[in-house]
Amino acid sequence: VLKDYQTSLNQNAVSGMQQAMAMLSQLDDAAYTLRKQAKNVSGQLALGAQTMLITIKNLGCTKENLQVTLTQLDRNLAVLKTQRKLGMIGQLQLDTVQNQRDKLAQSIDTLETTRENLGSSVALMCGLDANTIVMPEITPGMLIGSTTLRNTLRSFAPRSCAASMTLLSIFVSTE
Repeated sequence: VLKDYQTSLNQNAVSGMQQAMAMLSQLDDAAYTLRKQAKNVSGQLALGAQTMLITIKNLGCTKENLQVTLTQLDRNLAVLKTQRKLGMIGQLQLDTVQNQRDKLAQSIDTLETTRENLGSSVALMCGLDANTIVMPEITPGMLIGSTTLRNTLRSFAPRSCAASMTLLSIFVSTE
């Protein structure tokens, strides 16, 4: 009877060990799958952050162009006001240009708000504080031509959020 009991215990022990080994194997497989998924997610986050930083830079260039146009409109308005005083143009023409100028100024403000919102989103994607804004500097001379823009954008391609935080062209501010 003791031998049968011992044999039964041994079989139960072996069966328990086999079940434990199977569970351990399943846990290892699940851990591997989770690590692989985490790596894919981090890659997608880094790519999304890079895309957003490039968008922020492009919006900055657009803002610079709009500010140049705004400056030109301001000069034109000064001339038109003088022409209006001299009776060379009508009030409607002056009002039309003034409205264009006001709409352009509002567009510039909206563009800057969009840049700040994107900078906040990049900061959150990189695990920074909610009050942090990641803002790439606008490279001087980006308005010169497409080659300058293309070369600038190509050199600005960090492989991860951590890498993007070490670039000298990134400005991080905490409000």
